Amino acid sequence: MLNKRWRLRLLLPVLLLILSLLLFRAFFYIPVPGFDPEKIERASSHKIENTVGPRIVDSLDVGQVVSSFPVGYKLMTVGRRQYVAYYDVNRQMTIAYRDVESRKWKYKKLDEKVKWDSHNYITIIADKKGYLHVSGNMHCVPLVYFRSTRPWDISSLERVNTMVGKQEKRVTYPAFMRGPGKFKVREI
Repeated sequence: MLNKRWRLRLLLPVLLLILSLLLFRAFFYIPVPGFDPEKIERASSHKIENTVGPRIVDSLDVGQVVSSFPVGYKLMTVGRRQYVAYYDVNRQMTIAYRDVESRKWKYKKLDEKVKWDSHNYITIIADKKGYLHVSGNMHCVPLVYFRSTRPWDISSLERVNTMVGKQEKRVTYPAFMRGPGKFKVREI
């Protein structure tokens, strides 16, 4: 029988190897030979129909997006209104809108462009009166915030330089939450 010290000496390199492989896999995409996501999706589509809760019944292209780095986009559906906040292929912050009965999107390009940073996701919310609030493209920079001047109207989105007037100089990770005046960022 090996004593505890020898078992630890043998086990530690194996654990470190496993941990390093997991970290390597998390930070670098490694294609798997023969893996076809289309086949997996088709093969498992019957399972989606048998689950409880939301399911995909249709898909609709919104527009081309920047694909050189992963960044979070936001889909918001309120009643019959649907909004998507994303960076287009030119890296410009864009808001798309449609009525859920329509397959045609309307677009508003905002005067904000993303560089290269996966922290710079976009978030959107509508308040109780229907005014749209958009924030994003922030990683230790001043607040980037847009608000509509007319309810539900993306064409009326305007940049607002301040939201509450404090802790807005170096912000990251914007998040709107339900409730009066609920907005969360990480200030550095």
